[in-house]
Amino acid sequence: MHAQKLPAAAGWRWLDAGFAIFRRNPLLLSMLVVSYWLTVIFLNLVPIIGAVAASMVIPGLTVGLMQAARDLEQGRPVGLQTLFGGIRQNPRALLALGALYLCCTLAILSLSALLDGGDLLRLILSTKPADREALESGSFFLPSVFVMALMAPVLMAWWFAVSYTHLTLPTNREV
Repeated sequence: MHAQKLPAAAGWRWLDAGFAIFRRNPLLLSMLVVSYWLTVIFLNLVPIIGAVAASMVIPGLTVGLMQAARDLEQGRPVGLQTLFGGIRQNPRALLALGALYLCCTLAILSLSALLDGGDLLRLILSTKPADREALESGSFFLPSVFVMALMAPVLMAWWFAVSYTHLTLPTNREV
């Protein structure tokens, strides 16, 4: 891979192009994003299995959003099926990416347990409403900063991997 060196103005043009795509059909793109999040929320309502399932399908849903933006940009029709169509493209790679992301997240949360004895991990994994006093005590500040610092590169790599997987690997229809 060769990284291009571009002027800062290229970033602004990129943002402008993104908003231009959004302006083509803001209601549809908003509906797709809400559907994405509702899917993740409803999956997470199922204890344990739902959280694993959500982690596994998020890369496919993300690909669906990317495909919707690309289709809008190119004037092709976009619908709710576009969001879920991403799951059908490169399912092995996307499921593996979801599993890897889940493992990295759990590993980082487990490491945070060294700082707080596992309180943050228990709070995240708990099915009970969070104890307001525990959250307000500030005891989660250091573990939360630790988790955010370690998750930032994981999230950056994850977003790059989803984009790379979607743009470069053949789909099932091409194989």
